[in-house]
Amino acid sequence: MGQIYDDETFFSEYRALRRRDDCYNDLLEQPAMKKLLPDLHGKDVLDLGCGFGANCLDFVSRGAKRVVGVDISEKMLRAAKEESSAPQIEYLHMDMSEIEGINQRFDFIYSSLAFHYAEDFERLSRSIYKLLRDGGRLLFSQEHPIVTATLDGNGHFNRDD
Repeated sequence: MGQIYDDETFFSEYRALRRRDDCYNDLLEQPAMKKLLPDLHGKDVLDLGCGFGANCLDFVSRGAKRVVGVDISEKMLRAAKEESSAPQIEYLHMDMSEIEGINQRFDFIYSSLAFHYAEDFERLSRSIYKLLRDGGRLLFSQEHPIVTATLDGNGHFNRDD
């Protein structure tokens, strides 16, 4: 799935969508997620599906000691490194299904609207559990299935079926 984000046309249109004033992520999902964030001072944070890296940068501003952002898209990571960099942030090009290969543990793992891409959610859950320190937390959001089940991804069904 990450390869579609590396397609120039798709990437450009996705970026334009995310920059709109009426972007779902900025109006609804992100404010709700931010209300649920724990204290991140001195914490090691993993962001799965970090995209453009805005949340990684936000975690640093909230006092995170170290942030690792993971994304499958090279274009997303390139943008993240250009627009959302800080000495505390490391970006890794990898699929979420490969995170068990990360050789460190985290106090907090975060994922915004990316888990619905996981082909094996049970495996992803086990990997996340192994990467969390004792007392660590996971916060994630997931796209509602109705969005991906529709014809156009915007809630419109093909009424001719």
